[in-house]
Amino acid sequence: MKKLIIFIGIVAIMLPGAQVCAQWHIEEDFEGGAVPPTGWTEYQLGGSDEGWDAGYIGHPDLVSTGNGGPSAAHSGTYFAFHNDFTTSPDSDNWIVTPAFTYAPGDMLVFWEDNAWIQSGYYGLHDVYLSTGSPDPNDIQYTQMAEFSTSLTAWTEQIIDLSPYATAGDTCYIAFHYYGWNDAEWYVDDVAIGQDLWVDLLSFSAKQVPQGVELTWETAAEIDSLGFNVLKEDIKNQGGLQILTTINDALIPSQGTAHSGAIYYLIDNQVQAKTRYRYYLEEIGQDSESTILADLEITVGKTPVQKN
Repeated sequence: MKKLIIFIGIVAIMLPGAQVCAQWHIEEDFEGGAVPPTGWTEYQLGGSDEGWDAGYIGHPDLVSTGNGGPSAAHSGTYFAFHNDFTTSPDSDNWIVTPAFTYAPGDMLVFWEDNAWIQSGYYGLHDVYLSTGSPDPNDIQYTQMAEFSTSLTAWTEQIIDLSPYATAGDTCYIAFHYYGWNDAEWYVDDVAIGQDLWVDLLSFSAKQVPQGVELTWETAAEIDSLGFNVLKEDIKNQGGLQILTTINDALIPSQGTAHSGAIYYLIDNQVQAKTRYRYYLEEIGQDSESTILADLEITVGKTPVQKN
């Protein structure tokens, strides 16, 4: 008895889910054990004390937890730290990030803690942004936020940078301590940038007379330039992975932060009785690429119709 073999197209569907890629210009956890860390700059405009320092549990100038100090770094071992025992006149000390180029949607994220504020010892803890000179002596900084609340644990702070910069601006962010014999301030895990993401609902393929039709749907697209579809012939499982792009040009993004879009693409360069894997690639505004999903389909024995 002859064995009957039927080749069919296998429709594969990617499960829904948000795909996230990061665009963080600066990420600093102070684990190098030095403050200011590499690339940062410290400016002392007043006082003659040591200024900002690398804090750690057991540091001789760090207050005990009973006065509000942290019992550990937010992560790792080290954090940025400004002592309360400053000399007269008032300390006016700044630590400034390296330069970065602002992109719409960027934010400043960091963790802070403090000590002695609950006892009324507070001068000024605040954060500034400059789109000009990094040197506070040049008076080009704009205050974004002040942090005068007494804390008993590490607290995350998030600041939207959009009111203070426009796309393409070269920016600096400064952490500023001012006071004499005032509160201690601790800063850890500083990040500047944003998450870029596409909320992908589905990615599917089916055989049609013209070849293989790829369809994908999004629910939202943030800072996306567009999409590519890559193909791999996987009939030789032991061979090298060879990917080809089936679209002639980048498929422009049609979605927004609040609505998605549906996309269709036909691959007419397929062979009968062949299994393929397709990859959906997203290109962000920063030109970084992310593979959002992949699927497999076996083309049946019916040849592709040629026009």
